[in-house]
Amino acid sequence: MEEGRGIPVNAEDLSVELPIVEDTSLIYDVELERVTDVKISVNGVPFFGCTAIFPDGDYEGMRVQNNYIPTPVKVGPDATKKERIQAQIRNATFASFAKCFQLRGAYPVVEHAGDEAGKQALKDFVSGVIGNRGKVTVTNGEFPMGSGKLRSSINSFVY
Repeated sequence: MEEGRGIPVNAEDLSVELPIVEDTSLIYDVELERVTDVKISVNGVPFFGCTAIFPDGDYEGMRVQNNYIPTPVKVGPDATKKERIQAQIRNATFASFAKCFQLRGAYPVVEHAGDEAGKQALKDFVSGVIGNRGKVTVTNGEFPMGSGKLRSSINSFVY
């Protein structure tokens, strides 16, 4: 629908509620629409986010996001059991994202917080799957916190 056309509506009559996915127990088809710039968390972990859109079905045109996909960490041969387990936990979301949207190949590593070339290379690598379809589960959470308003977001990537 073109902006400025249609039935005139009073501003105070517009809904402030966002549409949400009603059945969060299902797996949904989505298309990857966008990835964010790589940022560094307060714990020093490089991460990015993504936006996916429902291409058809009951929620056609609705967007969902995952705002925290930590970049994978390589584990050296001398890593302790604790380090290996922590790396496996950290790498799980990225691995699920990669399998969901068919991301293939060796990923660029962000060496440190100031590694702008590494951040850009990783974003460019991940952006290569924009437009690919995948499957996700969805969760509804309060956003912003304390507002009482629900927003649907990506809970997990399914492959």
